[in-house]
Amino acid sequence: MDSTAMHVSRRNLIAGVSAAGVIAALAVAVKNPAAISDSGSLIRDTFTGGRSASLATAEREAWQAAVGSDFAIGHTRMRLAGVRPLPRGGARPANLRQNPFIAVFELPMGQALPGNLVYSVRTARVPAFDMFLSQSNEAGRLLAVFN
Repeated sequence: MDSTAMHVSRRNLIAGVSAAGVIAALAVAVKNPAAISDSGSLIRDTFTGGRSASLATAEREAWQAAVGSDFAIGHTRMRLAGVRPLPRGGARPANLRQNPFIAVFELPMGQALPGNLVYSVRTARVPAFDMFLSQSNEAGRLLAVFN
């Protein structure tokens, strides 16, 4: 291994993933302005107890309620295996989730998707939305950081 290889810290990884999520959200807003309007992609989300919300912007509790649900990327299916809280580290700005988390997705045996890409993800309960997925150090799993 090259001794000049860059060390990626957890902080840099979270910052990079967060920045990619913001870029993906901006790309959706530019591509489809209705997606961010009150009458656009806001839906009656069954994961949040009937409150209007998009799963793409939902808090950790809504994702926890969705554990075990199937999601699809094209013809590839994956299951939401769990939700892991991230440390808050003090007060958070109002425009960020108050409880950051990592969503862990499990792919069926023998299937794989490359990580560190933005995918259009859909599920039976909510419309499709873009999500940045990164590789896990556990085989057959992908991670999405929601900050």
